[in-house]
Amino acid sequence: MALLRFFKPPPHQRYEYKPRFWDPEKEDLKDRLERASEEKKGDSEMMKSRISDHFSRRSSKGGVAPGFRERQVASSNFRLVLVLAVIILLTYWVLTAIPGFFAMFE
Repeated sequence: MALLRFFKPPPHQRYEYKPRFWDPEKEDLKDRLERASEEKKGDSEMMKSRISDHFSRRSSKGGVAPGFRERQVASSNFRLVLVLAVIILLTYWVLTAIPGFFAMFE
């Protein structure tokens, strides 16, 4: 079948990405300075947008307080180990008590 091809398929197109330097902190600073200069005008709508931007920026940075998620994960892992230990101890107690339980009925 390959011998019957008369035309060669076109080569794959290549994407040539030329990265440019982008500083997110500098852009964020520039945005905040522009908002601050607009806020000096005293518009109530700008005040509302500032408050909403603060909440959205805070939630996008990873939560309420630094280390909050790590503490929650550590607490969850501790509870998991504790529950597993209790289950193992109860299982051991039941398995050791079963022969005595059946011996009572014989």
